[in-house]
Amino acid sequence: MGARHLTDEKIAEIKQLRAECWMYADIAEKVGVHEQTVGKVCRSEPALEATVEQLAEWQAKQKGRKSAYLKAYYLEHKQELNQKNKEYRLTHSDQCAGYSARRRARIRGATWDEPVSREEVFALQDGVCYLCGAQCTQDNWHMDHVIPLSKGGEHRYTNLAVTCPGCNLSKQAKLLEEIEA
Repeated sequence: MGARHLTDEKIAEIKQLRAECWMYADIAEKVGVHEQTVGKVCRSEPALEATVEQLAEWQAKQKGRKSAYLKAYYLEHKQELNQKNKEYRLTHSDQCAGYSARRRARIRGATWDEPVSREEVFALQDGVCYLCGAQCTQDNWHMDHVIPLSKGGEHRYTNLAVTCPGCNLSKQAKLLEEIEA
């Protein structure tokens, strides 16, 4: 049914629902017309100014709908999503480790001007642990902040170093002077 074949009552109902900040799809479902018809009716009138309260109410309603949908989708597809995430983390371990490092840096308020590449840190230091001098392998090394983020260190190349896992885990959030003492 086109917009020109609607009854005055349906047109008034569409305009009223739109004034209440309903979405076109919801109006179409309630009134029993196509979504494009709702759009034509609403565009034929001057734009309706929604009040701040109406807009806030609409946003809250949409947020609730979206979160409910996402939660239901997750619960229905939990195993598939977890399996996909696990496969991604295994095949993209460097990107995941980089993301994790950037997130920790942001949380601790560290500053950085440039994105940091794990591969580049490894290549710049030839894969040699700066604490013990051991040669690390490409798939078994940690990227360490020489001055820990928790002590004001920055997340940039000048503060990053290659460490073997044992050295990095024993160093924790200490400065070099604290380790040697």
